[in-house]
Amino acid sequence: MTKEKINSFHLALFVYMCELDGTVFSLARTIAENVGTNGWVAILLLSPIALINIFLYHILFRAGEGRSAFELLEGTFPKWILSPFYIILAAYWAWLGAIIGKHFLLIYQTFAFQTTSPTMLLALYCLIVYTLLIKDIYSILKAVTVFFILTCSLNMLIPYFFREWKLVRLTSSFFQGAENGHTFHGWFEVYLAFVGFEVLLFLFPQMDKKGVALRGAYYGHLMITVIYIISVIIAFGFFSFKEIQSLQYPLINTLEYIELPFLNRVENLIFTVFLFANLVSTIGYCYASKVTLQRIVTKAPDKLFAILIIAGVFVFGCFLQILRDTEQWLDMGLMTEALLSFAMPLVLIPVALHQKNSRKKKERG
Repeated sequence: MTKEKINSFHLALFVYMCELDGTVFSLARTIAENVGTNGWVAILLLSPIALINIFLYHILFRAGEGRSAFELLEGTFPKWILSPFYIILAAYWAWLGAIIGKHFLLIYQTFAFQTTSPTMLLALYCLIVYTLLIKDIYSILKAVTVFFILTCSLNMLIPYFFREWKLVRLTSSFFQGAENGHTFHGWFEVYLAFVGFEVLLFLFPQMDKKGVALRGAYYGHLMITVIYIISVIIAFGFFSFKEIQSLQYPLINTLEYIELPFLNRVENLIFTVFLFANLVSTIGYCYASKVTLQRIVTKAPDKLFAILIIAGVFVFGCFLQILRDTEQWLDMGLMTEALLSFAMPLVLIPVALHQKNSRKKKERG
């Protein structure tokens, strides 16, 4: 019986959900600070860079003929050299998953559960991640589909924003009023909203050899680009430019103005649903950590790796208690991941091409 292969539909939803996390709450402020007025245009300018990055993974898939990154590396370098790097990367991805989760939980606690212990919230969060991490990738992707439907349903609230939304607040000037001027670091900070799609590298072995499923990565990224543009335009038309720069989470503040007859505080509903998006981001990095550790110890059961990773996520998360500090660590982690997302295919493509050419020479000789 042949194993089920990942299709483009599920990969599109997975990429969409991996890119969507708690950073969307502060995205409008980040853009206002680093880009300036009508900063939503920056999303249109930065999104193609992520598309180019995804295209590099597509090239890698074809060059490596669908083989995993580990197979490519181990076909060139001895495993004893690679093992320390595997351990560092596995720990890093578990750490990044912990920061993404704890960052959202601290925001959640600030606005909804002020008296609840953050450690207890983290423990419940880790328990949910564990129940999915012990499943195979196909079961995870099916769960992601359900999470996507729940998260995407929030778009039905968009018409309610336009009661207070004014076109004049967008102003007629572009990229004016950035706090520190236009710097590479500032634009890079905006680009971090797109980090997450690189987890698809670890799904190569579960894809069809033709790589048709990789089309879904482009679709998923384009969908999240549209959502980001809508969320930023809403914030820029809801508040004045200076207000956006002063608000920590402009998107959350806009929710406070929505009144529904059947719900008092809409933001509580939003937080609960957004929990699923952050779960997918954490699960994506924890899955990357798990498959990396499995290359070092091949005979250990999956559940043991899942327990070790979730224990690491919990311990890492417990060290993060202050939201401001967590945001700094998150920026640092996402910046590192953004660089890694480009570095991994750029390193692996030459390795894959070299192995492909060597194999062809052997077949001829």
